[in-house]
Amino acid sequence: MMVAGLNVTSFVPGRLRLKVDDVRRSPDFVRRLREILGAVPGVEHIEVNSSTGSVLVNYDTVVTIRGDGRLALIRAVSELFPFANVAVLQALLDRAT
Repeated sequence: MMVAGLNVTSFVPGRLRLKVDDVRRSPDFVRRLREILGAVPGVEHIEVNSSTGSVLVNYDTVVTIRGDGRLALIRAVSELFPFANVAVLQALLDRAT
């Protein structure tokens, strides 16, 4: 998935790596990102590298992809990146199941 300021650079079950332009520019956005993604059921760890704009999200695949967290993850991405095409994320999640 690629939109202005957001690129999914790696996706394997249990791990999602993003490049996010706003991570390099805005500590407020980093706090919001941690808060919103951290509330998704099954998300276990969020690692942010502000110098590279990299965001690594580790999650429990059973909860996040197959359970209650799936819709919450899609909503979280939509909230953080309103112009993102969530159909691409849904397709990635479908492939992981």
